[in-house]
Amino acid sequence: MASSFDKLIGPMSKAEYKRMREFLGLSNDDVARVCGVHVRTPRRWESGFIVNIPGSVSLVMRILASEMDGDAAAAARAIDVLVDGVEEMADGR
Repeated sequence: MASSFDKLIGPMSKAEYKRMREFLGLSNDDVARVCGVHVRTPRRWESGFIVNIPGSVSLVMRILASEMDGDAAAAARAIDVLVDGVEEMADGR
């Protein structure tokens, strides 16, 4: 069952996910790190094994794309900022 957030943002298809990941120059491991999911999960999204890619993943990838506009170094910086923020939230900082 989709969350209300997923209904608002909308899920990604496996084709959209792959296009966006490749545009961003990210590996599936990078996506796992940024989205806080198991390292196998992004590969399962891309293969279609997991059909519903959460809207939150779509949002994160679209934010990265808008911030970097094809610049791999900018994507790496944006990923580091996102990961640091997630880690701070998890640590209660």
